[in-house]
Amino acid sequence: MEKILAFFLGLASVRVECACPEEILNACAGAGIVLRKVQLSEDGLTLCVRRRDLAALRCVCTGLDARISAVRIYGVLPFTERIRKRYVLLAGVVICILAVWLSSLFIWQITVSGNTGVRTDEILSQLEELGVHIGACRLTVNQSRISNEMLRRLTDLSWIAVNISGSRAQVMVREETPAPEIADESTPAVICAGKSGVISSMTVRSGAAAAAVGDTVQAGDILVTGQMDSISSGTRYVHAQAQIRARTWYTMSAVMPVNARLRTPGTEARSKNALIFGKNRLNLYFDSGIFTAEYDKIINRKDLSFLGSVLPVRTEKTEIFASVLEETQIPEADAVSLLQRRLTQCLQTEIGENGQIVSTDFSTQSGNGTVTVILRAECEEEIGQTRVMTQDELAARSPEDKEDENE
Repeated sequence: MEKILAFFLGLASVRVECACPEEILNACAGAGIVLRKVQLSEDGLTLCVRRRDLAALRCVCTGLDARISAVRIYGVLPFTERIRKRYVLLAGVVICILAVWLSSLFIWQITVSGNTGVRTDEILSQLEELGVHIGACRLTVNQSRISNEMLRRLTDLSWIAVNISGSRAQVMVREETPAPEIADESTPAVICAGKSGVISSMTVRSGAAAAAVGDTVQAGDILVTGQMDSISSGTRYVHAQAQIRARTWYTMSAVMPVNARLRTPGTEARSKNALIFGKNRLNLYFDSGIFTAEYDKIINRKDLSFLGSVLPVRTEKTEIFASVLEETQIPEADAVSLLQRRLTQCLQTEIGENGQIVSTDFSTQSGNGTVTVILRAECEEEIGQTRVMTQDELAARSPEDKEDENE
């Protein structure tokens, strides 16, 4: 606390030239002068005293035939005394503080998080129509009203919150989870084969099985019918439900040229700077901004802040690197490896998450500057697909039912 008070009132850094520094130190101790940061040298010493003790130190040095060669006074009060007559500087400090305070009343940064299906620009566009945009006064923003209106406009959102802290507006959203499709079990339906294959397992929960494990089926064949026959109640129609897995076979191919044009960094590079004030842009360069026909561009933007408050100024630095397109030949082994990975990914997408790849066999053909990879694979997957029964299928009744109706 004593050091803080001394710095506030003012300190003096002094260079004393004398023949016997010990006499100076003893005399200062006898006069009650507090010394700080004492450093001895060949021709004297350097020390720091309180500003109010500077006059007493001069008297001590005069009596001991010592000379003070350098004095530097610093601290809070000495600084204010030096600038109190600099009205322009004081006015500038006041204006800067006032400008920062006024800028904190407006929104200069908007971030959106939590959205995957709904585009960010669509959310920002709707917010701008409701008054939340860059440069909007945060005191006029009714967060609850805006949240309710956004949910009414964007039906894909189930929850939204607009939190404003200083000049930052953070928009957090949660998208609507689509309700699972519920099958209407009162509608008569059959299970058909979605793909050709050999049935490996079959579990029928509702309906009558029209195929068995080990049967070879073609796409479109009926595997489980929705027609149930009984002696007591005759024929009735149900919504067939079953889980049917089958062994399936695929043949897929992909082609890739071995001669390609790759972009390599050049030796020429430059950068361009700009300042963005709200929605206005000030370029700090004089050309058009177009470098060459072939280039790579990296844009870095940084929001300026002061004491945690975002300022309405953003810096933008654009780094432009010239690039050259060069003809190169891709090694055949690399091309084959890339095509094999892509074919495997396509196959997994085709059979779905529940599908399983049992075995794969790759063959390669090359010629005319291309590489062709052929994939032959055996898989096991779900092939059952539900289809609503047609009117003709519903009208086809068994002979026994027709005789019962005639009677």
